Amino acid sequence: MRLFVALEIPPEIRSELAERCRAARGGLPKARWVRPKAMHLTLVFLGETAPESLPDLHREMGAAFDEGESMEIRIGGFGAFPPRGRRRVVWAGVEAEGDLAGLQARVARAAERAVGHEREARPYHPHLTLARCKPPWPASAVGRLIEGLGPPPARSFMVEHGSLISSVLHPAGARYETVETYPLGAVT
Repeated sequence: MRLFVALEIPPEIRSELAERCRAARGGLPKARWVRPKAMHLTLVFLGETAPESLPDLHREMGAAFDEGESMEIRIGGFGAFPPRGRRRVVWAGVEAEGDLAGLQARVARAAERAVGHEREARPYHPHLTLARCKPPWPASAVGRLIEGLGPPPARSFMVEHGSLISSVLHPAGARYETVETYPLGAVT
């Protein structure tokens, strides 16, 4: 199973981001645009995971999320990776009123204990992928897109659980299915 752990984004936020992308992408180079249903905030990408490890994974993830608290999240602007050179990913940044970095670190440690997943060496940068730009776009095209997306959406939303999600690759793009949800411990 190809798995990742994420925070799910409310449909109205995903729809608004998708509409902004549709409005801003005219005249830009080709890209693979993320469908609204596929927008999520990845905490840890596990990749191929043996089904027999699911009980350990569920136990560890449940404990990691139980240590956390519900939090308010909002979109904090737009950007592209890598920050220098030819951009390959356009994203919406995420800001949290709560310990998002601590939650991500606990989830990464839980994945390491449960399935031996090696933690990322680079710092966690919370974001929602909006487009994958292949071949890499020139900086001017990325700048036009980011400018066209406008200011970040004004509304925020509460996160009260995390999800273990299965990703099945298809020619038209990955299809996601929630395998399990894990409530945050201090849900308010």
